[in-house]
Amino acid sequence: MRLHHAAAVALVLPGSIAVLVTGLYLTNQIGVDFTAGWVVGSILAWLAAFLLGITVLIPAEGGAIKEARLLVDAGETDVNAALRRHVGAPLVVAGEWLQQALMVLFVYLMVS
Repeated sequence: MRLHHAAAVALVLPGSIAVLVTGLYLTNQIGVDFTAGWVVGSILAWLAAFLLGITVLIPAEGGAIKEARLLVDAGETDVNAALRRHVGAPLVVAGEWLQQALMVLFVYLMVS
């Protein structure tokens, strides 16, 4: 979980920003109007997914990592109820599904 968290912070967040910047650059280079529906929709889908990640999913993962560290430090080998609550929280599960749906929408708008 620590590796996933580190990868999300060190690679996924900057990569997401790079996707937005290069997409906007390429859109400008080919002369597409930034007010075109698919461009606006793509930007909004990207923004919603990005904000969901940094405001809900990454902080929730931090709580799960903290609980997992406590278990490891205590020498536990089984997952406890507190860790299950962190990982399986309805907000986290819904957030993950919503973020994936937003990314599918983003890709659909970009290629159609």
